[in-house]
Amino acid sequence: MDGISIIIVDDTLKALQLMAEYKRTLVITGGAGFIGSAMVWQLNQRGITDILIVDHLGSNPEKWKNLRKLQYTDYMEREEFIEQIEDGAFDECDFDVII
Repeated sequence: MDGISIIIVDDTLKALQLMAEYKRTLVITGGAGFIGSAMVWQLNQRGITDILIVDHLGSNPEKWKNLRKLQYTDYMEREEFIEQIEDGAFDECDFDVII
């Protein structure tokens, strides 16, 4: 797939199936929260681990617990992610899905 595709899906399971199809780096914003970590878990169940989790953990130890058993490529704080987008750091990246 060339460029960026935006797919709006109102069914979480269908969205996960579409993401699994692409087999590229996925960016999950809010990935350390309850819903985001559940999405990462579902992706892991499908063998997908090339995931960048973006969130703001701050001093909340509860959110770190959500990440313990997950497989993902990297974690990035929300503020750093926004700064890197603004600075053009991801201009050459081939992200197909950002959630």
